[in-house]
Amino acid sequence: MAEAGPSGITYLLPERPVENLDEFLAAGGGEGLAAARKLGPQAVVDEIVASGLRGRGGAGFPAGVKWRSVAVGGGRHYAVANGAEGEPATFKDRTLMRRDPYRVVEGLAIAALAVGATDAFLATKRSFVPELAAVRRAALEMGAAGMLGEINLSIVEGPEEYLFGEEKALLEVIEGRDPLPTLLPPWQRGLFATVQLGWEADVSPRGPSGQSNPTLVNNVETLASAAHILARGATWFRSMGTVDSPAQ
Repeated sequence: MAEAGPSGITYLLPERPVENLDEFLAAGGGEGLAAARKLGPQAVVDEIVASGLRGRGGAGFPAGVKWRSVAVGGGRHYAVANGAEGEPATFKDRTLMRRDPYRVVEGLAIAALAVGATDAFLATKRSFVPELAAVRRAALEMGAAGMLGEINLSIVEGPEEYLFGEEKALLEVIEGRDPLPTLLPPWQRGLFATVQLGWEADVSPRGPSGQSNPTLVNNVETLASAAHILARGATWFRSMGTVDSPAQ
């Protein structure tokens, strides 16, 4: 996860945990979000597409394609950071949230801007106590500094079940339901939609009749990478890794 570019500088993980917003800003934090605001949503999506960034949650799906599919969808849009790391013996997402929670929040804010979302969620397990404390601190400090603009960011504590990490099940947890995947993907159905229910019979209203709310769900490492890409550019990102999977 921590990789060195041509200069030999590790770009993703800082050498020690970032303890406050001042430290983050002093190290160049926030530059990606500032660049995103100058570029505008469409250009941000184009930059992510050009970078070749792939999802870091395991599937490796092109992040830019996912962002674009949500951005052009109808209905209300949402952005979600998936920090429900559940694969056996893995600790990369928790390490990132502990070391550089501000970068994760910055990446989520960039994604929300790109897809036209005013509500964003960062979801992780309630048992991840140090990680929850870190991302809450980052969200509160960045919000108080006005860095999040009009974006309402909520931290969601989820259960221990393995299925919580599956993106459709994660959305169910955000809505206060059990972590059971639904049939339609987030870009088709999304949060608080009525076009398709979960496994349980449910006739309660969850929004305007028949409404689909395209929702972007990305792994926390994917979003942190997006923050670096907006700060340094797609060409910089493609200078590492392989042609098919830059900076991998």
